[in-house]
Amino acid sequence: MKIREEIEKGLLVNDRSCVREILIFQFRDMPPLDRIDRLVAPVLDTIGMKWERGEVSLSQVYLGTKLADELVEEIIGVSDVTRRKEPVLAISILEDHHFLGLKVVKMTMQSAGYDVIDYGRTTVEELVNMVERDHVRYLLISTLMLRSALLIKNVRELLDVNGLDVVIIAGGAPFRFDAQLCRKVGADLATASPIEALDYIRNREGGE
Repeated sequence: MKIREEIEKGLLVNDRSCVREILIFQFRDMPPLDRIDRLVAPVLDTIGMKWERGEVSLSQVYLGTKLADELVEEIIGVSDVTRRKEPVLAISILEDHHFLGLKVVKMTMQSAGYDVIDYGRTTVEELVNMVERDHVRYLLISTLMLRSALLIKNVRELLDVNGLDVVIIAGGAPFRFDAQLCRKVGADLATASPIEALDYIRNREGGE
């Protein structure tokens, strides 16, 4: 999609006016969550993969992410939403440096009225300990590298050992490239779409 290429280019050169014109004005008739799901999330995934391959610099990723964060907040008005604290949702990345997907998923959940605990970058053991401490029901894990995605299997095993009934929702590039990876690592759902993750939680919670 050409429009995604324009957004990507704007983010990588930190052209706020260009990206804002597209996301806030050009697509103003598209529902906010659809703009995030169809325009912002795929572009951030592409930028993350390019950084992993050494095609863009860390400074470009940092500035692009910061700009995307600001515009997503403007699109959905995250701070104005009254959020529910049940069920408990948490999000994390595992020994990875890819915060782009995490930020988009977190904002999507918040905009829909869910409070989300952000654990940031963790190890397997740290993550399971925090999940147990906070009585997390849904654990969302964002990945970029295959090595990080495979660590989800260790999370599932440790959760089971500790008798914790937690729903794992995984996302990121590795799951798009391997349709069987979700089953291999013991996740309950693998998706590249924040909206799909949101709908999955809503359906499990009785369609609220």
